[in-house]
Amino acid sequence: MPRFPRLQYEIAIYHIVARGDGRRKLFHDQGHYDRFTKGLVDEVDRSGWGVIAYCWMSDHIHALITPPPVEPLLRHAALTLRLCQLVRQAEPSNGALVPRPVQVLSR
Repeated sequence: MPRFPRLQYEIAIYHIVARGDGRRKLFHDQGHYDRFTKGLVDEVDRSGWGVIAYCWMSDHIHALITPPPVEPLLRHAALTLRLCQLVRQAEPSNGALVPRPVQVLSR
Protein backbone atom coordinates (compact mmCIF):
# COMPACT_ATOMS: atom_id res chain seq x y z
CA MET A 1 0.00 0.00 0.00
CA PRO A 2 1.51 3.38 -0.94
CA ARG A 3 2.08 5.89 1.81
CA PHE A 4 -0.03 9.01 2.13
CA PRO A 5 1.43 12.18 0.58
CA ARG A 6 3.34 14.38 3.01
CA LEU A 7 1.58 17.41 4.37
CA GLN A 8 2.77 20.60 2.77
CA TYR A 9 3.41 23.67 4.84
CA GLU A 10 4.41 26.99 3.35
CA ILE A 11 5.62 28.19 6.74
CA ALA A 12 7.70 25.38 8.18
CA ILE A 13 11.16 24.37 9.23
CA TYR A 14 12.44 21.13 7.74
CA HIS A 15 15.14 19.07 9.45
CA ILE A 16 17.24 17.10 6.96
CA VAL A 17 19.46 14.32 8.28
CA ALA A 18 21.67 12.03 6.18
CA ARG A 19 24.30 9.50 7.20
CA GLY A 20 27.07 7.73 5.35
CA ASP A 21 26.67 4.07 4.45
CA GLY A 22 27.39 2.03 7.58
CA ARG A 23 28.02 5.31 9.44
CA ARG A 24 31.34 5.64 7.66
CA LYS A 25 33.00 9.02 7.53
CA LEU A 26 31.68 11.41 4.89
CA PHE A 27 34.33 14.05 5.39
CA HIS A 28 38.03 13.25 5.62
CA ASP A 29 39.56 16.70 5.32
CA GLN A 30 38.63 20.38 5.16
CA GLY A 31 38.22 20.20 1.37
CA HIS A 32 35.29 17.79 1.74
CA TYR A 33 33.54 20.17 4.15
CA ASP A 34 34.19 23.14 1.85
CA ARG A 35 32.82 21.35 -1.25
CA PHE A 36 29.72 20.25 0.64
CA THR A 37 29.07 23.75 1.96
CA LYS A 38 29.51 25.22 -1.53
CA GLY A 39 27.05 22.63 -2.89
CA LEU A 40 24.50 23.65 -0.27
CA VAL A 41 24.96 27.35 -1.06
CA ASP A 42 24.61 26.72 -4.81
CA GLU A 43 21.46 24.64 -4.36
CA VAL A 44 19.87 27.15 -1.97
CA ASP A 45 20.63 30.01 -4.38
CA ARG A 46 19.10 28.02 -7.25
CA SER A 47 15.98 26.79 -5.43
CA GLY A 48 15.09 29.64 -3.09
CA TRP A 49 15.24 27.64 0.14
CA GLY A 50 16.34 29.43 3.29
CA VAL A 51 18.97 27.94 5.60
CA ILE A 52 18.49 28.47 9.31
CA ALA A 53 21.38 26.28 10.42
CA TYR A 54 23.50 23.37 9.27
CA CYS A 55 26.02 21.09 10.88
CA TRP A 56 28.39 18.82 8.99
CA MET A 57 29.87 16.10 11.19
CA SER A 58 32.38 13.53 10.05
CA ASP A 59 29.78 10.76 9.62
CA HIS A 60 26.46 12.60 9.12
CA ILE A 61 24.83 15.94 8.35
CA HIS A 62 21.98 18.07 9.70
CA ALA A 63 20.32 21.05 8.01
CA LEU A 64 17.38 23.20 9.13
CA ILE A 65 15.78 24.81 6.11
CA THR A 66 12.69 26.83 5.26
CA PRO A 67 10.88 26.33 1.96
CA PRO A 68 10.06 28.93 -0.64
CA PRO A 69 6.33 29.66 -0.86
CA VAL A 70 5.79 27.58 -4.03
CA GLU A 71 5.80 23.77 -4.25
CA PRO A 72 7.55 23.16 -0.93
CA LEU A 73 7.78 19.39 -1.02
CA LEU A 74 8.88 19.15 -4.64
CA ARG A 75 11.72 21.52 -3.84
CA HIS A 76 12.42 19.66 -0.59
CA ALA A 77 12.83 16.43 -2.53
CA ALA A 78 15.25 18.13 -4.94
CA LEU A 79 17.27 19.63 -2.08
CA THR A 80 17.38 16.33 -0.18
CA LEU A 81 18.48 14.53 -3.34
CA ARG A 82 21.21 17.10 -3.96
CA LEU A 83 22.48 16.81 -0.38
CA CYS A 84 22.53 13.01 -0.73
CA GLN A 85 24.45 13.33 -4.00
CA LEU A 86 26.99 15.53 -2.22
CA VAL A 87 27.30 12.94 0.56
CA ARG A 88 27.83 10.23 -2.05
CA GLN A 89 30.57 12.29 -3.74
CA ALA A 90 32.28 12.78 -0.38
CA GLU A 91 32.25 9.05 0.41
CA PRO A 92 31.46 6.69 -2.49
CA SER A 93 30.22 3.24 -1.49
CA ASN A 94 28.16 0.38 -2.82
CA GLY A 95 25.42 0.79 -0.20
CA ALA A 96 22.33 2.93 -0.30
CA LEU A 97 22.28 6.42 1.10
CA VAL A 98 18.79 7.13 2.36
CA PRO A 99 17.99 10.19 4.45
CA ARG A 100 15.64 9.82 7.38
CA PRO A 101 12.04 10.89 6.85
CA VAL A 102 11.49 14.62 7.02
CA GLN A 103 10.60 16.03 10.42
CA VAL A 104 8.53 19.20 10.22
CA LEU A 105 8.77 21.69 13.05
CA SER A 106 6.15 24.41 12.90
CA ARG A 107 7.13 28.02 13.50
